[in-house]
Amino acid sequence: MPLQARMVGHAQDLPAAAAACINCHGAGASNERFAVALDRAWLAQAQTRRGGPSSRYNATSFCRVLREGIDPAWVVVNQTMPRYQVTDLQCRALWMHLTQAGRPDARR
Repeated sequence: MPLQARMVGHAQDLPAAAAACINCHGAGASNERFAVALDRAWLAQAQTRRGGPSSRYNATSFCRVLREGIDPAWVVVNQTMPRYQVTDLQCRALWMHLTQAGRPDARR
């Protein structure tokens, strides 16, 4: 089921195809993207953001950035990232998909 999302300051949901994470976070040399490719290594890697303290994503901070646009260092991400209306179950499933990729049991 596609996730519902809105752009900051807008009253209507984006069409499902426009809200797909892969639109901006996809990987591949032939694809011009606006944001980092999301994968297990990048999400788990400690990073400094805008000169702030080093931090890394976990399931809670990942869900917060999707819903509120606030990253693990409590920095607001760019307004071009939609804010998603996700349940805890949907968010956990997406987190598991991104962080457990490559494991045989992760595709279930």
